[in-house]
Amino acid sequence: MAEASKAVELGSDVTLPSGKRVRITAPADVQRPWLALESGHVWQVCRPHGQPYTRGASFYFGGKPAPLQFDEADAKALAEMLNLVRPGKYPS
Repeated sequence: MAEASKAVELGSDVTLPSGKRVRITAPADVQRPWLALESGHVWQVCRPHGQPYTRGASFYFGGKPAPLQFDEADAKALAEMLNLVRPGKYPS
């Protein structure tokens, strides 16, 4: 999990513990940290909606049409990395 220890840029690709590569498409938000959550037999990365007392969460898509699914180690590593993403403009 060496990549998780440094800040990450929007638009960069990161390598997860399994070797899977994921594109970073969202900046960190201290008010809405990314979390790794188990959902059935897979893990997903999500963060709570921004409005107080609003139920639900926003899942991480990483530029794909459906929320990404991981094993536990990858989900936890990605959540940690996403919480370090510097704010900035997503590259076109």
